[in-house]
Amino acid sequence: MGRKVKPENRNAILKAAYKLFLLEGYDNVSTNMIAREAQMHHTLVFRYFGTKEYLLCSLFESIEKKMIDYLNLSPDAEPFQNYVTFSLMKYEFSVLYPDYFRLRASLIKKTDAFIRMFLSTFSILQGAEKNWKEDSDLRMDWFYMIGGTLLLQYEFITNYSESTFSAENNDFLTNYSSSVFPEVSANKFRAYMHYSICKNVQILTNDKLDGNQLIENANQKLSEIDLVGFRSYYEKELGLV
Repeated sequence: MGRKVKPENRNAILKAAYKLFLLEGYDNVSTNMIAREAQMHHTLVFRYFGTKEYLLCSLFESIEKKMIDYLNLSPDAEPFQNYVTFSLMKYEFSVLYPDYFRLRASLIKKTDAFIRMFLSTFSILQGAEKNWKEDSDLRMDWFYMIGGTLLLQYEFITNYSESTFSAENNDFLTNYSSSVFPEVSANKFRAYMHYSICKNVQILTNDKLDGNQLIENANQKLSEIDLVGFRSYYEKELGLV
């Protein structure tokens, strides 16, 4: 019989990892550091998550599922509309909280973990009546979506790290004390991600849907919710505070 999984241990590890990843950066945090912060033996980190990469994946999976709950997306909406709204929430939240973007960037660079997290959440956005596991065409559409998103976002992050943008943009990725996205950076970020979303929609729907209209609808939805309040919501819900 396998050892019983204790939710309080799992949550303690997630909470410790979340704190250290934000303070020190994902690459600078070891599983031993996480175990010490959680006040438990380091073998428990491996027992519950296996690898640090999977731990990061699990953390964002939890947060992004809370995003979906917070948005209260209509299950009857066009699936791509839910995807766009969900995506824009992540990007706008990153503008408010650069530390979130920095941490998420660590996951985007780890393709296997990113895809695993994506697969665990997009079925919710599709709606219960559409089973992507049994619909080969739908499954292929979503794999194209994953691939396109990965390539575009990875290019965006690589551009930052290679100093192809302004000094203030690069400072955003290197200064952990930054609390707000500089306006010029925010505008470039929005423009790039809007382009990414429209391109994905165009490729997957053969121009049957208007990407700009989907973004306009999503922005209207976002104007009705409290993005600032989402941080305290997910931290409270996940026991991270």
